[in-house]
Amino acid sequence: MFDLSSQLASQTISKKIVWAYLTAQRKVSGEITHSDIQRMTVELWATGVRVVLKKAAPTIIEMAKKGLSTIISIWEIGRTIARETIDKSIGLAVTRKSDRIYLVDSRQGGEKHTVAAYPDGISCSCMKFKCLSNRISNEAPKLRSAIARAEVPGTQDAIALSEQYDTSTRRIVETDHIYCHHILACIREIFGSSSIQDYLFSYSKVTKKKSTAPLIREYSDAEIAEAQDLFGSQVAKKITPPVWGSLNIPTPKYEEEEF
Repeated sequence: MFDLSSQLASQTISKKIVWAYLTAQRKVSGEITHSDIQRMTVELWATGVRVVLKKAAPTIIEMAKKGLSTIISIWEIGRTIARETIDKSIGLAVTRKSDRIYLVDSRQGGEKHTVAAYPDGISCSCMKFKCLSNRISNEAPKLRSAIARAEVPGTQDAIALSEQYDTSTRRIVETDHIYCHHILACIREIFGSSSIQDYLFSYSKVTKKKSTAPLIREYSDAEIAEAQDLFGSQVAKKITPPVWGSLNIPTPKYEEEEF
């Protein structure tokens, strides 16, 4: 059994996550109750996630609930965590603050979370992202890989696995990225992507859209006359600033005056 911190366990193999998986497998039914939480034990083992659900005694309201003992594979629990993260990302509003900074709504309301976009990855200010970043690589590296490599629904693409060619070693380098529902909302709404790999491909197109778009404006007659004196009469009235760069003509050199 691995010694998983309570902070990381609550963000990954929580009893609610495990119950969602068991429900999908038809091993349990209904919403998880306080009684179910009390009688459930969840442990991370090398072979997977061990779940023990003790038999519940009958009450006046309910019949006796059966117990069970099972092991969920790391890859199955990774897919369950990924699906829950995707579901929580749906409907979150994303606001652009700059080309690299975005504000994403919290599902609990109130404070927004800051998502920062980079050419080689993306991060979030939320507690889940911080916890995963600080703990999962040391405490549960296989679980990190399983969560990252879970497939985007309806495709065979991994949600958070990227591949880049390393020119120095001439090899493909794989990276398992950490993500949260705020990040998934951001890459979907802003970058039109469903995976981190797609986001990395779209990054330069989206963040540089403002700086690369031609800024066309009408120049005054005096400005055009000055440009024509310097470069000749074939200067369009609508040109992309700066004047010299847009015409692909070297910037004119002026003689320095001595004072």
